[in-house]
Amino acid sequence: MARKHDYFKPTAPPPQVDLHCHSTASDGTLTPTELVRVAVGLRLRLLGLTDHDSVGGLAEFLAAPAPPSLLRLGGVEISCEDGSRRLHLVGLGVRADDPALLATLAEVRSWREQRNREMATRLIDLGLPVGTEDFSRLLAEVDVLGRPHLAALLVERKVCRTMRDAFSRFLGHGRPGYVPRRVSPLDEAIRVIHGAGGVAVWGHPLTAGSVTVAKFQRLACDYAERGLDGVEAYYPEFTPHQVRTVVQVAGKAGLLLSGGSDFHGEHIPDIALGTGYGDLHVPTTVVAPLLERIASHGGVVPTEL
Repeated sequence: MARKHDYFKPTAPPPQVDLHCHSTASDGTLTPTELVRVAVGLRLRLLGLTDHDSVGGLAEFLAAPAPPSLLRLGGVEISCEDGSRRLHLVGLGVRADDPALLATLAEVRSWREQRNREMATRLIDLGLPVGTEDFSRLLAEVDVLGRPHLAALLVERKVCRTMRDAFSRFLGHGRPGYVPRRVSPLDEAIRVIHGAGGVAVWGHPLTAGSVTVAKFQRLACDYAERGLDGVEAYYPEFTPHQVRTVVQVAGKAGLLLSGGSDFHGEHIPDIALGTGYGDLHVPTTVVAPLLERIASHGGVVPTEL
């Protein structure tokens, strides 16, 4: 498959840490090995692979050839809910062979597959030029099928001009092809991540719906008491003011800091590995506390620090 670009944007200073990215094991367009290659080209010091509801790419990711200067951290991103609030948990340092984690991810993928079948049926019923054979092909090719794959199919069939167009017209919330997703309860997701030795990090907390600073602080403190380890403060969509807000709230709640690009390759082509839209820099100061917490949980940390 031809690549449109090298998936990174040269910056000064160069990025060093990215703890949130996706591969072809979920809804990214680069294989785990290709992600490592790009990270080496960026001269990243630490890269974390956090595929949606899957650890299927971690073995390849950790085994891909790379110089000792690049450290790699296995992870997973789990969608969950707390009451009516939806949020994403990034589990860093998880053991990929943990039985409880694998069972939870299998159940989530089953829910996801049922939802995707319903969305595909809706798209077909709308009279769009996509068929059951297209959906069957996607199921065979992709470990964790998601809306981006359906959006890419609509672009491929020239129904939509771009992925963004596909979401705004058909697959976004309230659109004719959208089906609500069933997800794990927050407390269960935290328990499973901890059981697999990982740290549970609230991913991009200010991007899901409108939340005031006061409400965010109440939620952060509540989640911390329930076992949440950290929060993503460094994220491409955050303004400098939002970064400062998350850092301050995390300090008051006793939460660790994390961050990353949320890189998906061609599915979100404006987001580059390491630097997001071009100005993301996750500070190296977040690394040691995260790795210490992972080690205390019995998780998997890089062998060379």
